[in-house]
Amino acid sequence: MSLPFVTRYVLGVAASGTVGASDTVDLGKRVDRLMLIVAAMWTLMEDQGISEHQLLTRIKAFDEGDSVLDRNMAPAAVPCTTCDAKVPLGMENCQFCGAAIADTDPFAAV
Repeated sequence: MSLPFVTRYVLGVAASGTVGASDTVDLGKRVDRLMLIVAAMWTLMEDQGISEHQLLTRIKAFDEGDSVLDRNMAPAAVPCTTCDAKVPLGMENCQFCGAAIADTDPFAAV
């Protein structure tokens, strides 16, 4: 299962990959789909011998990735290569010096 497949499944996008007005799904349905995917993935992991402790350890590591242990995974700011300021993901230029910011996060558009 690839990330694009999961993204299309969660967003309710047609198999063709095109998004139309009839393809939009409300937030509640998206959350329900994500819960379904997570539950299925967890059972596959358990079948492969992954323990709950291993999963919780990995969840904590991802949670701490943004320097805040808050049960959320917020995108971390990236350092500007010119002035080293912290630039929020999604910005094309540094808000202080104006330098172009390279898009290094493969999941930024997800």
